[in-house]
Amino acid sequence: MILRGVVVTDQGVQVVIPQPFIAGPYPEKFRITRELHARGFIPISGFSIVCKTDSTFYHPEFGWAMFDAASDNFILSRGIPVPVDVILLKPSPSLKHQLLGFRTV
Repeated sequence: MILRGVVVTDQGVQVVIPQPFIAGPYPEKFRITRELHARGFIPISGFSIVCKTDSTFYHPEFGWAMFDAASDNFILSRGIPVPVDVILLKPSPSLKHQLLGFRTV
């Protein structure tokens, strides 16, 4: 990773890095949802953080949240949707409460 800069905004500090383009076909949304569900993630409809709606997932067993799981952030590799630009994090208790408050599976 190459650090290009650090920016202070009203939302906080942001790190600027370059990201290479990864070529490949985009999967359809239902394939992403099916693959994530098979791996224990549940969709969190109606909740997004600076990303497309209906692209947020939560893994209750491990406590991980995935944001921006949209079709253009995955590529198909041997028929399997592989994430290339999603946001994966362990949410704070406050964010976890917000996520699960929006849960509609």
